[in-house]
Amino acid sequence: MSTQNTTTVSIPQHVADEFVDAFTIEIATDLAQQLSCHEVGKLADLLTALGAPDVAAVWIEEHSLGDDNSDSHHLGN
Repeated sequence: MSTQNTTTVSIPQHVADEFVDAFTIEIATDLAQQLSCHEVGKLADLLTALGAPDVAAVWIEEHSLGDDNSDSHHLGN
């Protein structure tokens, strides 16, 4: 799958809402450190595109807690 594709897709609103509901802040605290930086970054991109930038930010923050200094999401904690 190309990462350069800028085609816009349309999904039903209830599907978007259910996706955001499935990847809640509570789930982020349990799973974010288990995913790679790339995976969390893409999930955060999708959550932001679906109108949940606050949830996306929590995924990045929770993931960064387990990052090494050289990792892309490391926040210096």
